[in-house]
Amino acid sequence: MFPMSAIPGEEWKEKKGVVLIPRKNKRKKGTQHRRAVHAVGMFELQIRQWQNSLGILHSGQCCDLQASRGQRCPQSDQCDTFFKVCLKEYQTRVAPTGACTFGMGSTPVLGGNSQGMHHHGAEAGRIVIPFKYAWP
Repeated sequence: MFPMSAIPGEEWKEKKGVVLIPRKNKRKKGTQHRRAVHAVGMFELQIRQWQNSLGILHSGQCCDLQASRGQRCPQSDQCDTFFKVCLKEYQTRVAPTGACTFGMGSTPVLGGNSQGMHHHGAEAGRIVIPFKYAWP
């Protein structure tokens, strides 16, 4: 976590469920002082479990092997599952293309078609994206 003491001259007040808000110190009369507040933080996502019971890609194709004559993908065909996150500004219709305005992150391959991450440690399935902007 970002140490709030790293910004001298500011007192910080915590509001429940909200980011920390700077509160101005009282100044002595007749002194002029300019201060800048720098916002930093992290967006963090933890993948806990997933299920791809049909064993198919986003395109509808089997992961590695071909299905024969309208059959489902073979059970032995396991996808190499990973996750990718792109942080953008609010969009009423999310476009899968375009710049990741606030950053992007991904996991390595985590497993096959279905898996739970409960017993793989705190870091498994975690995506952390640092940002250096005022969060909208």
